[in-house]
Amino acid sequence: MKQFEIAHRTEAPAAFTIEHDGQEDAGILTYYIKNDTLLITHVGVVGSLRGTGAARQLVDRAVEYAREFHLEIQSFCSYGSHILNTCY
Repeated sequence: MKQFEIAHRTEAPAAFTIEHDGQEDAGILTYYIKNDTLLITHVGVVGSLRGTGAARQLVDRAVEYAREFHLEIQSFCSYGSHILNTCY
């Protein structure tokens, strides 16, 4: 699986992003933090990134970030919830 470079944007809306073929937010996971919990609101990738593992890598990065800062993690996004429930 290809490893994507993931950027972290802290200004609202906070996000982890993947740039691909010149598109800045070709992959994006948006979140906010409330009461010591990182809440994933959306995970999405452009069509050309589907099936590449890019979305999974975004969720993995969010989990790493939450662990680093001792935050709980939850998801309002169905894909994020699926990965959290099956892999973590």
